[in-house]
This record gives sequence, C-alpha cells and structure tokens, in this order.
Amino acid sequence: MAKIQGIGVVTIYTDDYDKAVQFYNKFLNFEMKAKIGEKGCWGSCGTVNIYIEGGNTKTNLVTSSTRTSVAFIVASIDNVFTEFKNGGVELIHTEPQKIGDEDWWFMFKDPSGNILEMFGEK
Repeated sequence: MAKIQGIGVVTIYTDDYDKAVQFYNKFLNFEMKAKIGEKGCWGSCGTVNIYIEGGNTKTNLVTSSTRTSVAFIVASIDNVFTEFKNGGVELIHTEPQKIGDEDWWFMFKDPSGNILEMFGEK
C-alpha cells in the first residue's frame, strides 16, 4: 500500500494555454517559475505546485461528470466568491455552500471548463 505524503503537483490541462495562464494569474495568483516548451509552464498558487499544459481538447464537464477536482483553501470564502463573481468567472453555485460548522465551499470553472473548488471559512 502506498503511503501518500502529500500532493506533489496539480496538473491543469487546457485548450488555450495563454488564456489559462492569464486566468490562473489573475484569480489564483499563479506565479510562473519555468516555461516548458511552447504550451506548458510550471509554477505555484500559494504553496500548491501547478503545471499548466495547453493544446488539449476542451470537454464539457458538468458537476455530475466522473472527474477529479481540487479544492484550494482560502482565508475568506466570501471575499473570493465576490471577486470571482465580479470578475466574470463561471460559478457553479449561486452562493457559497456551508459544510460543517465553520467551513464553506463553492465550485467554479476555468476558461477551459475544468471544474475547481474553493474551500474556507466565511
């Protein structure tokens, strides 16, 4: 049995590399550390290592699709939700959803249709 020690990198496959890099930079504070070929780069969003690869086929994911998702932890779910809403990010929820006593969560799509999540306190 493998003993998982953490997440090494989150890979994001996109159809439009430039649009994806702009989106992740603007809304998730993506910091590029290295360009890999013409359609790939390595960097981070906070403490999460991110690899973005362009040139892939866009699919139409819905929340009931079989998939893997990533939930990024944020300090204020309300602030991030409002920033995304005002910035034109495609939100799946109309407002953050309460899970547990103090935690909140919502899902959104990036420009390629990848479904991602935000998680944190109100």
